[in-house]
Amino acid sequence: MDGEDPLVAQCQKRVGTLINGKYRLDALIGVGGMAAVYMATHRNGSLGAVKLLHEEVARNEEVRQRFLREAYIANKVGHEGTVKVIDDDVDEQGAPFIVMELLQGSPLDVLAEHAGGRLSIDQTLDIVDQTLAVLEAAHRNNIVHRDLKPENLFLTNKGVVKVLDFGIARLREDNARKTQTGMVMGTPSFMAPEQAMGRWSDVDGRTDLYAVGATAFTLLSGHMVHEAETAGEMMVAAATRPARSLARVLQDAPFDLVALIDKSLSYERDQRFVDATAFREALNAVQNNESHPDTGGQSTLTKSRPQVAATVVLPNERDADSKQVERLLQQLDTFDPSDNTPADIEALVEVFMMFERSLVAIKQYGEHHPEPKRRLNETFRKLAGALMSCDVCLAWNLTPYGFVTGERLLWEPEPPWNRVPYQLFSDGIRTMGFAPGLDEDEFAQWVRIITLDPTEDFSPEDDMVTQLWDADFAHAFHQAIDSFAEGNQQQRAQYEADRKAVVGGARILDASALTNAHRATQQAPKQSSNQAAQQTLRVLHYLKRGEGVDPTTAARVKNMTLVDPTDVAHADAKAALEMDSATRSLLATRLEIDVGSASERFVY
Repeated sequence: MDGEDPLVAQCQKRVGTLINGKYRLDALIGVGGMAAVYMATHRNGSLGAVKLLHEEVARNEEVRQRFLREAYIANKVGHEGTVKVIDDDVDEQGAPFIVMELLQGSPLDVLAEHAGGRLSIDQTLDIVDQTLAVLEAAHRNNIVHRDLKPENLFLTNKGVVKVLDFGIARLREDNARKTQTGMVMGTPSFMAPEQAMGRWSDVDGRTDLYAVGATAFTLLSGHMVHEAETAGEMMVAAATRPARSLARVLQDAPFDLVALIDKSLSYERDQRFVDATAFREALNAVQNNESHPDTGGQSTLTKSRPQVAATVVLPNERDADSKQVERLLQQLDTFDPSDNTPADIEALVEVFMMFERSLVAIKQYGEHHPEPKRRLNETFRKLAGALMSCDVCLAWNLTPYGFVTGERLLWEPEPPWNRVPYQLFSDGIRTMGFAPGLDEDEFAQWVRIITLDPTEDFSPEDDMVTQLWDADFAHAFHQAIDSFAEGNQQQRAQYEADRKAVVGGARILDASALTNAHRATQQAPKQSSNQAAQQTLRVLHYLKRGEGVDPTTAARVKNMTLVDPTDVAHADAKAALEMDSATRSLLATRLEIDVGSASERFVY
């Protein structure tokens, strides 16, 4: 047949032949670069799949040994999700083969192709769950697969996922020969960075988890994690570039699903799931709590205004003219960013292009260098000009990967600034914008806040919504998912009453604790045990060194007199730790709770 692959034609000629006097090759199932797989019948009538190494590569002793290792490694996993190896031998020409159980079903790449290039979210998550279960067993036995991809995952007619081809799996035993540094094995499209760079000492179970995430990415979207024209370019991309977010190629994906896949595809191993069990637990949470678009549910990731209770926050409304603010808030609350004029959209695209150049300059030169300041000033001037010509405001919606208006992508930042839209979206912000009148100081403060790194610049209870609210912007606004906006006036009044009761109780407890502490100091027993004396002495020695204490404490500690541990009396400890009236008053003042600030910060 014209155009037929010569290798396939050569393998097809062996159909109908008997190898080693035991197995009749009934049909050719598939052909790879190393071996061909046949449906075969044993002389006793049992069916199996024979994987026969090509004669040309069988001459290489190292390849032969690595091929035969598959039988032992796959059986060592000990899970029903692996393919059982029944036998291994060599044919009449000396080419090795293994005999496996015969599977009925389809590899995932074929299944996805027949489904139009993509699988549903529910089906993909079920496949990932079963794959992770196999990896749990494999990793417990110190086996890392190293070549997970849709072609090596087989879905049987009974819905069971089978993990194929443990031929290049790493059996991490003391007596196993180490893979040579720099040697590359696997498939570039699904390789973790450490594997693409040939750093085999860094390859572990988390490398497989990356491949699982890449497989899910492809099955869900029909796209590879990286885009490249050649295998070499794909290898370079896998080694040097962070994976793009699933949200970039699957815009209707629920946010929790995006976060799950993105975490598994983290460039740094330590940022991925710690093991297959942790990945599986997070996956099950998504399966149990999400309603997916392809099953008729509502996605939590929307491209337009969120269909949830939300509040447009313009903090300076407390100080401005009430009627003017009311009109402005009404306009902003009903303004859909997709209604921006074409001129406004083009202006925003240019503003964010200039903005990203400013961020690059900040990264390169530092925040206080003249160059990033110059670029930010140019960005602001462009923005100010666009605000002067807009009808209402300049606004945009947020997705985990960028700023959009309607179907138009305004800004999709490169790492490390891709964390900006991701963090804003994950903290609940769905719309942002600027109103006419924005000044340069406001813009600089807005830039500072949205570029904060939550891992370094936030306290544990803080988020972007709080940071933007506290900034009290006059002409920068945001729309966030807000649970306080729900409920009626009666429910809000009940909340306020409960809050006051909690704050009042805290005051009583604080005052009582202070009184009891002072009373305990005054009424302490005249004698203490040697262990308590030793503990007091250690505290005093620590203070005496002046480590981490304020000037007032250091001055008081300097005047303390320490005694020998064997002769520590209660009177000495009491004198050293005595709390005078001035200190007691100062502590009482600091313990006072500002009811207004607690209410103002968290209740709109």
